[in-house]
Amino acid sequence: MVSSWKSTSSRLMPQRIVELPPLVRLTVQRILQEAVANVIRHASAGAECRLALRQDEANIEVTVSNRVRAADAAPSRSVTSGGMGLASLAERVSLLSGTLTTGVEHDDWVVRANLPLTTQS
Repeated sequence: MVSSWKSTSSRLMPQRIVELPPLVRLTVQRILQEAVANVIRHASAGAECRLALRQDEANIEVTVSNRVRAADAAPSRSVTSGGMGLASLAERVSLLSGTLTTGVEHDDWVVRANLPLTTQS
């Protein structure tokens, strides 16, 4: 549970809203839930969490990132140790022929998923 929410800026600029297929919508929701929960669990106090959704005619990209301290970025544990959240997300994304990447990029911890907007369900 989030004890407080602080918004430092609001940069929501939707170009258009497109109805997502149900499985894609559910997967996007789960990615956001798990990635934000991990920021709450593992990031330093006061860490900023950034969410980005980018969409074209064929795909949607979901990115959740937060700044990490050098000590937090050290590869001291595997992505799946301590829980199955990211491993479960990787499986869910793969079932939709998408990709999920997690790890440190520059000074940020990043969870990024690319999902096709068409599903074989």
